[in-house]
Amino acid sequence: MFPKPGPSILVEAAILLCGLTLFAQTSSSISFSAPKAIAVPSQAYTQFLASGDVNGDGKTDLLTQGGLLFGDGTGKFTPSSIDETAVAGSGLIPVPLTDLNGDGSLDAIQLIPGQYDPDHCDDIPDTVKIFLGDGHGDFAWKSSYQIAKSDIRSAVIGDFNNDGKPDVAFIGRSTDVCVDPNIGHNYAVISVLSNQGDGTFSVWIFGEYEDYDGDATTLVTGDFNKDGKPDLAFTGYSEDATGKPIARDIQVLAGNGDGTFALSAPYIYTLDSQPRGLAAADLNGDKRTDLVVQLDAKDASGAHPRIATLLAKQTTGFYWYSAVYFPTGSADSLLLTNPLIDFNRDGKLDLGLIHFVGIGAPSDLDVLAGEGGGNFAQPQSFPAYPVITGAWPLSLTTGGPADVLVQAKNGNSYGLGLLINQSK
Repeated sequence: MFPKPGPSILVEAAILLCGLTLFAQTSSSISFSAPKAIAVPSQAYTQFLASGDVNGDGKTDLLTQGGLLFGDGTGKFTPSSIDETAVAGSGLIPVPLTDLNGDGSLDAIQLIPGQYDPDHCDDIPDTVKIFLGDGHGDFAWKSSYQIAKSDIRSAVIGDFNNDGKPDVAFIGRSTDVCVDPNIGHNYAVISVLSNQGDGTFSVWIFGEYEDYDGDATTLVTGDFNKDGKPDLAFTGYSEDATGKPIARDIQVLAGNGDGTFALSAPYIYTLDSQPRGLAAADLNGDKRTDLVVQLDAKDASGAHPRIATLLAKQTTGFYWYSAVYFPTGSADSLLLTNPLIDFNRDGKLDLGLIHFVGIGAPSDLDVLAGEGGGNFAQPQSFPAYPVITGAWPLSLTTGGPADVLVQAKNGNSYGLGLLINQSK
């Protein structure tokens, strides 16, 4: 499935690894293996959806668009004999496996994007289906919902009404003139499914951000103002007809604690370049959730792409605390899904991303070791596959160190691979 590295790639990888070894001696002890391909029965199994211990054996399993793969805890996976056609399938957006009904077994949330005509009028709205797990690897349909007419981008799990049950929030963007003929631009749409505790949900749709002509991308959740109520934050970017940026920002919606959000007065943090990714966690131990944002280089001579830390203020909002700059000419990169992980288990959150080095060279897993308080070290690079289309941290066994699962493309074929955490 994956190409064998040629001589030039091996030389580049050796150079990278040599440089990494010298750097690691003076910084954090983080290490990953070379990528190991995961054997799958067919191409359909190479499209990742979610991971978790679905059968209670302490080993992480993979839910893919081809079906369920049972893990053995070492990086090998076996297809389930159960027909999971209903819960799997092509064209789905990954959503974490979560125990939705409190029975101790992981359940699946299936997010099916809508279909659109050229004029941005939806033929089919976005749909959410809930499947309850039985603790042995089987999932049964429980309920379905149509949530919004929007191009869904990401989803987060959180207890948004503080009732002890996990809810789900989605964000998308819409140019759907069929929703409102007076709107001819992009606007963000927030949808929340409020958990009733038995696998059924109440649907709340908040948004049509008519004053926010932005392309909503990454959604995160956290308590940004330390009031005990989960909030939402998302990135946005838009341009005018000439390509000039209109909005480059992060918007924060304060939670009301009942599953709704203060939509009329979002807090806006203006950025100086286009955001590519967003992550949230308490980085300095003050019980307020902070943000890490991935930014393109500014439109200025000598500017660099950056990973910026925004610490939550004591009242409302954020302040720019620190940034790690990447070399000039760095290619595109993407944050891992849920990228803030303590990879070396030193009590400090690290940051993981996939860095596209260039044509003919392998993509890198870059890890920025956390130094505490919101600071990150310069990236340590671990060669991966040439074209990475997605990356997710996961532990092969319950309580084990965080490894990295990557989804890679080779021509018209896809594959899954693992970078095993070897940190000491």
